[in-house]
Amino acid sequence: RNAAGEPTVARRCRGPAQVTSRARPSPRPGGSALTMAADASKVSFLITEVEDQTAEASLADVSPASSQRSAGVTTAKSEVTMALPMTAVFRVEDAELPPDATSDTQQFAAAPLPAAIPIDKVMSNILQNLDFKGWSDHARTTWFKDFKSPASKAVMSDTFWFCICWYFKAGRHLDVEKRLFDRISANFVFLFEAVPATRKDFFFRYYADAAAQAVLYAMFLAYPKSRVSFADKFRRELVVRISYWTTGICPEFVDTSHWKLNLGGGDVLQATSSPAWPRSAADAQVTAGASGGRGGAGGAGGGSLAILPSISAFGG
Repeated sequence: RNAAGEPTVARRCRGPAQVTSRARPSPRPGGSALTMAADASKVSFLITEVEDQTAEASLADVSPASSQRSAGVTTAKSEVTMALPMTAVFRVEDAELPPDATSDTQQFAAAPLPAAIPIDKVMSNILQNLDFKGWSDHARTTWFKDFKSPASKAVMSDTFWFCICWYFKAGRHLDVEKRLFDRISANFVFLFEAVPATRKDFFFRYYADAAAQAVLYAMFLAYPKSRVSFADKFRRELVVRISYWTTGICPEFVDTSHWKLNLGGGDVLQATSSPAWPRSAADAQVTAGASGGRGGAGGAGGGSLAILPSISAFGG
């Protein structure tokens, strides 16, 4: 009995449990402690069974409307689970363009890089690869601050998706290429205006090399099964293209031997071989491919971004 004088077993049990507990004889006065414990365990077991039956009966009493709602929620969850896209894409040819690449969701907003790319570590790695030829640590820190600016990251992010379309999805996304190139141009103007005049020559002297490294490393990390396509020839083409975009000059001799991608386990670029990328049309003339591109210098990917600071439409 509890403090109110009511039988505890009678309150906990309903139906068969109450009858069973009354029908069971009490332990003999001379019975052993083991016998009493065994009887108590049986009573507890019976109570547990009755409570389980009551719980099942409670579930059976649920109204049909609530059952339908529960079934609808379960079906919706299963449909959402079935509709989820692949969590990882390992080949660059299978890359899906994000919505920000195929449409202008926000003015001049760049398409984000794949979430798996540790962009901050990648950019710090690029800083270590550049040869600043005796410049002070303060100059390096200042250069890196401009390199990490939002406009600079926007240029590199859209360039990443532009190069995927141009080299690995050739002719399939011409409208996307044009949209990306226009947005790269606008964000490059914002970057050009943000860098003080006293630092412009110093900053843009290294920017093409650094931006090309950022694009290459992002592809290298995002699409591990396509790394064979990101070898020396493809790296040089990236430098030539971005150099022409940002300076108006196509460098004749391009060296990428200083490129190293070390995120803690050694340089992962050393293991790659050097075949050509799938785009055979660009193999004949690397320089012409960077300066002319599709549709000549005025086509998507063909023009130079270096002339854009003088265009008033972008505030230059």
